Amino acid sequence: MQSQISDTSVVLSMDNSRSLDLDGIIAEVKTQYEEITNHSRAEAETTYQIKYKELQTLAGKHGDDLRHTKTEISEMNWNIN
Repeated sequence: MQSQISDTSVVLSMDNSRSLDLDGIIAEVKTQYEEITNHSRAEAETTYQIKYKELQTLAGKHGDDLRHTKTEISEMNWNIN
């Protein structure tokens, strides 16, 4: 049996006739990256808008506090005089 196995040869043939559509693959990858980019841009814009509105509200509150404090100081100065 050992001699039969050693005399056995294997012939392997492959069919490499299929062609890769590299242009199609590149276009698909490009489309995927553009979708990711657009999604990330929209997400960043939304985050920016939310943060901007929060800062506007905070600035308005601090402005109101500052005006109130200035009014109190003016009233105290008037009382002192």
